[in-house]
Amino acid sequence: MSGLDLFFGIVCALAASACFDGATLVQATEARAEDSGHGVRAALLWRLLRRPRWVGGAALGAVGWPLQVLAL
Repeated sequence: MSGLDLFFGIVCALAASACFDGATLVQATEARAEDSGHGVRAALLWRLLRRPRWVGGAALGAVGWPLQVLAL
């Protein structure tokens, strides 16, 4: 393994970590903004799926997967 491969792997791992943590942050923030009367039910999921920021958080988490694979 060359030094460049190691550097590329570290950068990909850091980027994947940022994506996963960022996705959790965005989705948790959006979920907390919802009315607490919904509890943890399917209705809450449907309401969150209509929020662009929550869906963006899910997309950010999905971007982390290929970065994690590249890092490995």
